[in-house]
Amino acid sequence: MFRSPRHVAPALVVAATLTLTGCGGGLMTDGSKAASYGDTTVTTQQVQDALSDLTKASPGGVDGQTVAVFLALRPQLTALAGRYGIGVSRDQAADSLTSVPDPSAAAIDTVQSNNALAALREDPRSQAAVQRLINEADIDLNPRYGTWVKGQGPGEPAAKNNWLARVAATPTPTPAS
Repeated sequence: MFRSPRHVAPALVVAATLTLTGCGGGLMTDGSKAASYGDTTVTTQQVQDALSDLTKASPGGVDGQTVAVFLALRPQLTALAGRYGIGVSRDQAADSLTSVPDPSAAAIDTVQSNNALAALREDPRSQAAVQRLINEADIDLNPRYGTWVKGQGPGEPAAKNNWLARVAATPTPTPAS
């Protein structure tokens, strides 16, 4: 179907506005990315699903920054734990969420990553490797979930990061009488 230029121009303006303001779902390709590291991309939906389930299991015990980081580092943490023979399976992680009926894959993955890190930190053989991972990891974290400082780990959480900058109000000029 052929569209006249007068209909196309307003549609382009709407699409550009939605893209620039972060609205419009699929129009903004990075709008749903919570974190990425290496070949792993974590979506905001995964973080929200995990938060919903994990909050049911342990109210107030987890935040978006923690979930996003654990999901981003999961492949490296589980591989590292497996290398030292202290791996945690997805089934073991799911078993620890018995208070949550049908937990999301993201919640299970977060628990698996958390348990792998805990096991790695307790094993003296793996502590140097864990520290090396934290030092070398450069997680691209959506400011909505806080910051990641390469070589240090999680930085400011989103609540302190003020990822939404406030625009200074400009006074409305009063018309001259």
